[in-house]
Amino acid sequence: MMLKAVTLYFFAALYPITHIGAQNKPAATIPSLVSFSILNAGAEVKGTMEISNVDIHFNPKDPAQSTISASADPATIDTGISIRDEHLKRSDYFNVEKHPEIRLQCTGFRKVARRFIGYFDLTIKGITKPVIIYFTCTSNNNNLLLRGTFDLNRLDYNLGEKSIILDEQVKVRITFLTQ
Repeated sequence: MMLKAVTLYFFAALYPITHIGAQNKPAATIPSLVSFSILNAGAEVKGTMEISNVDIHFNPKDPAQSTISASADPATIDTGISIRDEHLKRSDYFNVEKHPEIRLQCTGFRKVARRFIGYFDLTIKGITKPVIIYFTCTSNNNNLLLRGTFDLNRLDYNLGEKSIILDEQVKVRITFLTQ
């Protein structure tokens, strides 16, 4: 049975990140987190996907010189339901054989009041669209905690079809912690 009502939540954790820090210094292995959620039949659906690469240079005192580049492996999607996971890997969703990587590439940062706005190109299934990610940055004991949020429309990336059951909007939350 084809599962048309699917999830787009992915959470990727504990990937070694290099080149993170307030002065663009290399950092030790640190946790990172990307979480997605989507409504399916009115209920929030969640899952996981591993980050395969991350490179961050972030300086809150000079955000214009900051960059973030990250990629995730859609073949690692885990929603807790294996039949749904296998369906999500097929051509009507992530098409992991043809598109083994999801890319997020920063094109610029700026500071507005107490938060940062990051401009990114997000590539899923070979389709690249601009996204704006709103970040907060807090520091504690020489560590920086960056938290970002944005929404995307799954249909913009040919992830499934229009559905009365599965929402089109996906909520995305990203967390990076420097050490």
